[in-house]
Amino acid sequence: QVELKMGHENFILLKDLGSEKWKLSKYDGTVIVQNQDSIFHDGMYFFTQENGRWNVYNRFGRKLTLKGYEELRPSKNGYIPARRDKYWGMLDFQGHPILAIKFDEIGKIGDRLSLVKYIGDWGALDYFGSWKIRPQFDSLLYTEEILIGERQGIWTILNKSGRQLFSSTSELIYHEDYIELIHADTLHGLVSLNGNIITNPRHEEVGKIRNLFFTKTDGRLEILGESGELLINKNGGITSFEEGGNDHFKIQKDGKFGFIDSNGQIKIANRYDSVKIFNNEMAAFYLRGGWGYINEIEEIVVQPNLTYASNFDQGFSIGQINGLF
Repeated sequence: QVELKMGHENFILLKDLGSEKWKLSKYDGTVIVQNQDSIFHDGMYFFTQENGRWNVYNRFGRKLTLKGYEELRPSKNGYIPARRDKYWGMLDFQGHPILAIKFDEIGKIGDRLSLVKYIGDWGALDYFGSWKIRPQFDSLLYTEEILIGERQGIWTILNKSGRQLFSSTSELIYHEDYIELIHADTLHGLVSLNGNIITNPRHEEVGKIRNLFFTKTDGRLEILGESGELLINKNGGITSFEEGGNDHFKIQKDGKFGFIDSNGQIKIANRYDSVKIFNNEMAAFYLRGGWGYINEIEEIVVQPNLTYASNFDQGFSIGQINGLF
């Protein structure tokens, strides 16, 4: 008896239920390799294991490795991390070592660089095997834009050419389009991806919504532009700041809700008990015990006599009045 594990393009994986061995065959019955302890496919290559050794076959059924490896990881960008005799390297699409088998560990493989651990420290190599960031860090994070390294409590931002952009004793937390500074576990600040300080770590909370940063100190919010320019200071009395849809951001001040725009200018004053986000140029608002709708110039389109009001979607919303939707 056999088990069909997977059919991929012109290949079939079969497992003999008696011997527990695997076979890789073409659809026409041509056997590529058989009597294997394990076989898996990563979308580009087939990986086969026999007697504790792994080998690689390409999608044409050609064996790429002459000597087996103790461990192989799924390929990334066509390159395969490989371990032999406790050390790691990288194989190219022909199965040749593009990075010598001499590293303690292989980390993330990116579009231009690979993270490697060498003699106890992390660094980054390009695909020609040249050091872009020499091994010097206890940890190293690779993102789409930058790298963040840490060594003995010193945190560093680097670009993909290895140039240092910023360094600090405060912990650096990556957030896709900005970096958060955390000092002494309680104080927060902001750094841009190019290493410029937006605000030092002195706030209770920091964050970003679209193009606007915010900081919270003593329960009050400041709103900053993308370059760190102050748009609304904490004396403005804003206590909450959220996504508001379209070009709007929801704010709360003096217990009431309104909207500002992406320049920090008041669009709709804080006069409502609650608001929902703008969509299709309409937003639901709650006032004096009922829900209604306003447009972007704050004209009341539906009076607040609803007990429920959804967000608009594709020109429609759902409202409830007198128990009926």
